[in-house]
Amino acid sequence: VRSFTSLQRAMAATLLWRMGLIGVLSSAAQDISDEQALACWEDPNGFYIPALCCHPRFGNDGFHECWDGMFNAKLCCNETFWPPTLTLLFHQALQASWAERCGRKELDEKGIPWHWKDGIGWELMFFFMYLRAGVSSSNLVHAAEIAGALNPEKPLKQRLVELLVRDAFGRSVEAPRGVRILDTGAGPMSQVGYIWPGVDVQVVVADALACEYEQIRRDIGLAIPPKAAPRVATSETLVDIFGEGAFDIVHCENSLDHAYDPLLGVEQMLKVVKLGRPVLLQHSINEGQKNAYAGMHQWNFEVQEGRFIIWRPADERRAILSERLDVASHLVSKGLIDVDGTEFRYMNDPYGKPGWVELVLWRRATL
Repeated sequence: VRSFTSLQRAMAATLLWRMGLIGVLSSAAQDISDEQALACWEDPNGFYIPALCCHPRFGNDGFHECWDGMFNAKLCCNETFWPPTLTLLFHQALQASWAERCGRKELDEKGIPWHWKDGIGWELMFFFMYLRAGVSSSNLVHAAEIAGALNPEKPLKQRLVELLVRDAFGRSVEAPRGVRILDTGAGPMSQVGYIWPGVDVQVVVADALACEYEQIRRDIGLAIPPKAAPRVATSETLVDIFGEGAFDIVHCENSLDHAYDPLLGVEQMLKVVKLGRPVLLQHSINEGQKNAYAGMHQWNFEVQEGRFIIWRPADERRAILSERLDVASHLVSKGLIDVDGTEFRYMNDPYGKPGWVELVLWRRATL
């Protein structure tokens, strides 16, 4: 077998993906040396491709044509021991496969900035690793999130229930017989829950990368309740997809900083919720700044002098201008909320630490 160049390795991996042979890495923790792990991939012929050899569909021992008489999958398929170049090739093969299967060879939609598109790969790899670890994740918060999403009897998020039994003035209203909830920017699966005793709950889930997330779940063999699975929709296009006044409440948790136009996204959320009903936003304060604007973390949210502000600094390298947007003032000018139609409070993050802010926007009761 002749030696492969790095480019040929990547092309071969992508081809094998298209043939339906390649899936997701199946790592196995085992105490081995760096030298042992690297030996798997440094054979003189350069034939072994981790995206193929470590495919979980071949079982715990990997694809036997790779390993019989030579190496062991439990040793070779431990990504933590791979050199950066090999890890990069593996991730490129994964992303090429998901893009191919979703028909997303390139994003050419008008009005979508290139730096948002460039962040997609980062986002997909984060959730690939998040879902691959699953309920066995060493991150107990992630493990609990996934376990909850997989539970079809998970109670509806309490904050949603609280807002669904009151109005914009804080007055109690009778519990509805049925509710339709939009969970937008939900990632690979909804976390809001499904059950409210005595109430027919319909959760509609949306995310810009829903197709890719479906492919990731298929690759790693993760089955989720059908009602937890998102459909493709960006926050900026909700009205086109769902129509106006379609939901009793809209939920968006720590994802609006990923939007390419978050203010438009908020407008769209208010338009798809019914008159007089709320949009619930819960986000990490200044998430873009915390992540050095890596990946899709492009915006910051915070409360300044009682006003909810979306902002980001200028970045000459990416041709981004400095922006500071007063959310409530803009929405009042658009006739979407009243002057007193916003509420905010500080809250803890999923780890129980301070650093998040909640904003409730009440759509005007009349047009």
